[in-house]
Amino acid sequence: MPFVFDLPYSSIDPRRLGPSDMKLARKVVAAIFAEALHDLPEPKLRPGWDRYALQSATSQALMDALGPWACGFTWSKSDGGLVRSYCCAGHSLVPKGETSVGKSIDRVLDAHVEWRTCLEELETTFAALRADTASMTLERKVERAAVELLPIVLERNSAEDAWYRAFATVLHWFLESSGVEHAAIAQTIRTVTECHFASWVSPTETVAGAAAQDLGLEVAISVAQPSFDGLEAWARLRETAFPAPARVQVKASWDGHRRFIDGPETVRDAQRARRMATALDSCRASARKRQRLDFALLAKWHELVVDGAARFRTTVAYAKHGRESYGIDDGTKARFDAWLAEANDEATDVLVRAARVYLDVCFVHPFADGNARAARLALDFVLAREGYLLRVAEPIFALSRGADDIDGAANLLRALGSCAGKR
Repeated sequence: MPFVFDLPYSSIDPRRLGPSDMKLARKVVAAIFAEALHDLPEPKLRPGWDRYALQSATSQALMDALGPWACGFTWSKSDGGLVRSYCCAGHSLVPKGETSVGKSIDRVLDAHVEWRTCLEELETTFAALRADTASMTLERKVERAAVELLPIVLERNSAEDAWYRAFATVLHWFLESSGVEHAAIAQTIRTVTECHFASWVSPTETVAGAAAQDLGLEVAISVAQPSFDGLEAWARLRETAFPAPARVQVKASWDGHRRFIDGPETVRDAQRARRMATALDSCRASARKRQRLDFALLAKWHELVVDGAARFRTTVAYAKHGRESYGIDDGTKARFDAWLAEANDEATDVLVRAARVYLDVCFVHPFADGNARAARLALDFVLAREGYLLRVAEPIFALSRGADDIDGAANLLRALGSCAGKR
């Protein structure tokens, strides 16, 4: 089931959708609720159901009946979205003490109507923007759109958790509606917005203006600058990237990875840091059990990082404002599985394995989001499994590395030699 922010504008453009069929929507929702609930004096979920399964089934049924756009009723302001009349499965679907199934059905349908109205209002705004920016350069078009769209998103969302994700999505939808499509644009917008904005903080006029300028510039750069396939570049040099290092003899008197999470990561985004800390706990537990690293184990940790399902990507991925792409074909997942298996080979130096798997994850880019954090966990696991910790994390995690930079790979290995220590 897609997340609404993964949908192209063409699938949610109200000009293409036709009138909303509320009779059909009510029939579909009521049928799912009848399947999931005993309508007793107080509604009770049947065995095998919980509120999140009910939400997922309702969303899927609405999409099947009305189209992909209908999943947006769950994109609530509490989830960084634009819908105000719905909160979440736990609070909006048969909450404790509520005696009528009908109230939950009405809540879903109210959110459904609000979402459709939101799309129609956005398209009205987009139409005016398209007319006003038709003769502008791409840089000016993006800057102008960012200035116009930011207050709309803030008004609907009230700057709640990860609100800037909604802004990035709406800006991207406007550009798609204007015929501006390029594979690197979505990631570029997201990267810039995450640099300028923070959860629970409404940006000042100065911050908003700086973000709009940077968005215009970076989107224009990403569209003009062709990307290269970082996965293939890395595959060509990974076997010769690392000289044999000396063994680490220094004792790790503190946990640098944990300090990195508690320090700069918490300052940037406390909720994100808490998720990463939980994932690191799980990673370390796996290391203590001396489990073997594979995709299932990495995905298990990653689900804690992103608070959702972690599936291997199915499309080309982009990073570094679109300057680096990561291709995909029928053999990409098998190649990644083989590389992860090499991280378990104790005949190879532990620092080489840690550095290599870190870059493997970075340049395969297996997940839709959070790949840098997944790479950190893979590196930490390889070290921890052999009794090592990072004493200092910043030289490892804070620097961006290129897929075709063999010197950068060697420098990473040298930095690990300096930053790692024995427990």
